[in-house]
Amino acid sequence: LIAAVLIAAALPSSASHSHSPSSAPSPAVDCLSVLVNNLLPCLTYVTNGSNLTVPDAGCCDGLTSLIHTQPICLCQLLGNPDQARAAGFPIDFSRALTLPAVCQLTTP
Repeated sequence: LIAAVLIAAALPSSASHSHSPSSAPSPAVDCLSVLVNNLLPCLTYVTNGSNLTVPDAGCCDGLTSLIHTQPICLCQLLGNPDQARAAGFPIDFSRALTLPAVCQLTTP
């Protein structure tokens, strides 16, 4: 639940758009579900004050999946750290940015 709220706070709010009858809306990526499904195991590692030297099992696999399938969701999360902090979540974004190196991954 905490991860879901954190992720929701970190994502930009969507504005309603009007579409003409002849144009269909483009499918939107549900970043909230993508982030929760992939990054929940990383939460204990990226929390302020964490003394973990490696993330929990599943974190690197989830991050790998996220990078390969929906990297835009990762960009949205990490691109808006002030929103997560304003929501009261003690995420160490400097530590979060080290996850690809810790997991031996290359990010786009």
